[in-house]
Amino acid sequence: MPPRREPAVSQQTLNTIFEKLGSVESSVREAKHAANNAGQKIDAVAGKVDALAMVVATQGQLRDHVERLEQTAREHQDKIEALQADKHRREGAVGLIEWVGKHWPGAIVITALAVAWAWVSGKFK
Repeated sequence: MPPRREPAVSQQTLNTIFEKLGSVESSVREAKHAANNAGQKIDAVAGKVDALAMVVATQGQLRDHVERLEQTAREHQDKIEALQADKHRREGAVGLIEWVGKHWPGAIVITALAVAWAWVSGKFK
């Protein structure tokens, strides 16, 4: 059998084919780099989204904590007001007793006059 003969391809055709292959390789490299860059950008955006999700979750927890603190502050304010009112009542009672203690003769005279006037005017029967 005679050896097989390959069809002859011109050198110019081969050069054109190699040029096209080089252009395709260059395009593939550019696409690969663009994909890698896009992947890095997507990772960066994903990291920012994760950070934003953490901020939102933290804000919800902070809001709950602030509400609890405000409720506690209102309860404490109510207790303080009640204690201050009790303190004023006690101070008033102590002040009256001290006044009577210092001015007991005048207090007895004033009380006797008030009772006598009430009896004379008919309030006591």
